[in-house]
Amino acid sequence: FDADAANFQARVLQAKTPVVLDCHADWCGPCKTLGPLLKSEVAKHGGKVALAMLDVDAEQQLSGQLQVQSLPTVFGIHEGKLKDQF
Repeated sequence: FDADAANFQARVLQAKTPVVLDCHADWCGPCKTLGPLLKSEVAKHGGKVALAMLDVDAEQQLSGQLQVQSLPTVFGIHEGKLKDQF
């Protein structure tokens, strides 16, 4: 799903399942490679993990709050807490 400021709290931080948050931009070449790989891997888990896609250009304030400094940036979030990132 597409993450944005309006749904971030409910769909990412309060999600019942772990969420992989992919921070990307249309102009980012590596993002175009990583995004489909993440979608494929998450799909293999049959709904036990969700994939949220955050367009950093469209959601500049939210990406700033997350301190996204390079792209792609991926966060693993579970029970409202950051578990890992790369």
